Amino acid sequence: MKSKQHVWIRRIFIDPEAPLGDHLAAVVALLNEHAVAIAELSRDCDVDVSIGFGSESEQGGDVLSHDIIEQLARHPVSLSLDLYPPAAGALTASDELHNGG
Repeated sequence: MKSKQHVWIRRIFIDPEAPLGDHLAAVVALLNEHAVAIAELSRDCDVDVSIGFGSESEQGGDVLSHDIIEQLARHPVSLSLDLYPPAAGALTASDELHNGG
């Protein structure tokens, strides 16, 4: 029977401005480092990986390479991407151009 709730929080220190693919690569490296433990946990727990991604403009995105997706797929985990809009009141590059900035 799967456990109701457990949590392991691990912050990965990477430049916040780095592309999403770089953040995912760091997560995959951590999963690779703990592959045996993750596999054992997955027998009793659903293992979810969550990555937050924000953009300074209303639209943001990134391309994840086939290689990084394939590496992630080797682990018994689900991936959650939390997309965050720009902070309220933040000026975007487009706003600065329209305002003469």
